[in-house]
Formats: sequence, structure tokens, C-alpha cells
Amino acid sequence: MPPEACARLVATNEEAALLVEPGSGVARLVGNAVDGAPLAAFICRLCSLPAVCEPGKPLTAGPFECLRLEAGESYDFEAWRPVDGAGVAYNLSIAAGIIAEAPYGPGYPTPSPAPGAASRRD
Repeated sequence: MPPEACARLVATNEEAALLVEPGSGVARLVGNAVDGAPLAAFICRLCSLPAVCEPGKPLTAGPFECLRLEAGESYDFEAWRPVDGAGVAYNLSIAAGIIAEAPYGPGYPTPSPAPGAASRRD
């Protein structure tokens, strides 16, 4: 699948933002850490068709190519690559709606579920 046909995902944790410079497409991660979790943004792409993607059925897809940016790091959205080797690269897959690997990449603390939140693994 050509790179321009890949599904793309961009997310930040609470109190974080990616500030995109007009004209260049380069974004820098800024914000405040919350509840002990490091400031982070997550940029992923899926360049293959999902094995299961149907209404009413849990998603099975992967591998997603992901990059975790940390405070002050930058990403070039025009070229779809990190700036100056920024970030932590990792892959993840989803099988029957369950993320198989650490969803935030290696070395990132896994947040505790909110009180009363249901778990997909229960």
C-alpha cells in the first residue's frame, strides 16, 4: 500500500498540544504533565488493510507503525517523519479489539484506569 494510502492517527495526552508551524508542517509538542504521566504525543499509521473492520465486530488490525514524541520534540507532518531523530518508535497490533503490545510504547508508564472504568480484558 503506498504511504499516502495509509490510515493515520495523531493523539496527545491530557494538557498536551502539537503546535504546527504554518507553511512548514512541522509541529512541536508542548504542554504540562498530568498525574505523573510524562507529556507525550502519539503518531501512528496503518499501511495494511485490517483483517476485521466491520460494524459490531471488534477490530483486528496491524501492525501500526507508531512514534511517541516527548516534551519539546518535533514532527514534520509534510514529510510524515520525526525531526532530528525525535521520538520513540514502536509497533502495535490490535486483535479482537485488544491492543496486543504496550499501547504507549516501551518505557512509558501505563496509566491506571479511572475508578469504575470497565476493562476490555475483564
